[in-house]
Amino acid sequence: EMDSVCKQKEHLSPTPSQPLKGLRIALDPGHIGGNMAMARIERKYISMKPDSIKHPNEKIELIEGKLTLATALFLKKQLEDSGATVFLTHNKPNVSAFGCTFDEWCKKNLSHAIDSLLKEGSITSKQKTHLLGNATQKDIFSLIFRDIELKERARIINDFHPDITLVIHYN
Repeated sequence: EMDSVCKQKEHLSPTPSQPLKGLRIALDPGHIGGNMAMARIERKYISMKPDSIKHPNEKIELIEGKLTLATALFLKKQLEDSGATVFLTHNKPNVSAFGCTFDEWCKKNLSHAIDSLLKEGSITSKQKTHLLGNATQKDIFSLIFRDIELKERARIINDFHPDITLVIHYN
C-alpha cells in the first residue's frame, strides 16, 4: 500500500513559483442554480427585504449555486496559478454535471431515467405515472434528478483521478 502512495506522489514536481505543480484538484461547486428560477427548484436561496419601510423595492437575493460557482472559478484560477491541474464538475450557471440545464436534461432523459428507476424497483408504476404526468419541477428535481446528477458528479470526478476533491457549499 505504501508503494502505491509513493508512486502516486512521483508525478508531483513542485517548484518555488508553482508549489502545486503536478497536483490534480477537482472542484465541485454545489448546486446548479445560476438564477432565481433554478434556485427555487433546488430550494437553495435566500430572498429578503432589508428595510421594507425606507426602501420597499430593495431586495437582496442570495443564490447558493451562484455563490459556489463564483467561489470555484476564483479558486480554480488561484490553484492553476500555483501549478495545479484543476477540474470543475460544471463551469457555467444553470449547467449541471451533464453539461446541460435541468430543463434540457428533463426533455432528453427524464422518461428513460424514470423507466430505469421503475425497472430497478426504486419507484412504483404509480410514481412513474405521477412523475410523467403532473409532477412539479421541484418534485422531479428532488425525487429523480438530484441523485442522478450527484452520481454523475462522482463519476466525472473519479474519471479525472484527482489528488484532492473539494465540494463547495454555503449552508
